[in-house]
Amino acid sequence: GLVLAFLLFALVHAATRVLGIVTWTLSSRIEHLADAEANRDSLAAILAARPSFLAANNPARISSLIGNLKESNRELINMGCLALLGSLTDILFAAAAIAAYVDWTVAACVLGYGLASIWLTLRSNSAARMHQTAAVAYANDGANVLGNLSANAATIRLFRAEGWARELFDRFTRDSQARWNAFLSARLRYDFVQA
Repeated sequence: GLVLAFLLFALVHAATRVLGIVTWTLSSRIEHLADAEANRDSLAAILAARPSFLAANNPARISSLIGNLKESNRELINMGCLALLGSLTDILFAAAAIAAYVDWTVAACVLGYGLASIWLTLRSNSAARMHQTAAVAYANDGANVLGNLSANAATIRLFRAEGWARELFDRFTRDSQARWNAFLSARLRYDFVQA
């Protein structure tokens, strides 16, 4: 009996690892496909953009916008493929195993706790998203300022406006950092509640 139980545990553990590896591999492939599609769509949008858009957004900001789009896609893919599907699978297997070997009441508690944990994770992502959106917007503005300062470096030096340029960039950097800190603090609060 005990040897059979250990063998069953080893098989389930191995299957869990294989499932994790397969999930990660599929998630990575989906990320690469989404990146390629985002690049293709971004190029089409840039080529079709009005001149006013290109005048208002230098290459540094456009690159930052595309990078943020790709990062958002990665987060959604990871949350969907790895976190949500993986968590649901873990909860269902754990509840089934507990129900089979311990008690249905305990299994129902595990299932309830797991679903509450998933709800709290989704809620924390939703609550933190407004802070993340503000942080990304300030980061994009900072990239735009940096691109404009870089493009006009000779003129800035000619008029000896290096101090002004540094202060302008530092202000955007401080504002962006404050927004990122607000986002991370919001995430941390929910992580503590969930822990």
